[in-house]
Amino acid sequence: MSKSHSGFGVTAYVKHYMGVVSDKLTRSLGARAHNTVGIGGMGTEIVETRFPVLNIIDAIWVNAVPRRGPGTPYNIAMRVNVIAASRDPVALDYWAAKYIPMKVAELEGYSDLSTMDPDNTNRGSFGSWLRLSMDEITRAGYQSTMDEDHMNIYVSTLES
Repeated sequence: MSKSHSGFGVTAYVKHYMGVVSDKLTRSLGARAHNTVGIGGMGTEIVETRFPVLNIIDAIWVNAVPRRGPGTPYNIAMRVNVIAASRDPVALDYWAAKYIPMKVAELEGYSDLSTMDPDNTNRGSFGSWLRLSMDEITRAGYQSTMDEDHMNIYVSTLES
């Protein structure tokens, strides 16, 4: 599920990568992987484990309520029936945030979408930590972008 996130703005592909690392193990070693999200740690994690060949977002159900989540019961979620894929995890998150939960939130009448906006560069925002993750990915030699003119996103909509 693609969803809004109270602390990190949006949980989509890049933030879901947190499930790869053991937050419990890193905490026992004197650190905590989850605390690095806001400083680009997700990009570091992606390139230091194994850079994915294909990134997929299941946005069949979406939590588009700003600042709600990550926990989302289905009675709060909206069914939009979209699956999106890209070779670039950052481009996928940028596009998905902008055109799935933000659009649903607009249709639902929410006005302050700044926490989900990938173009918001305020420190601690989704757009900020996604850019920092992108910087980590490009420093490691992989192509990554937040420029819509250079994205390849593949979208499929499912029939209800």
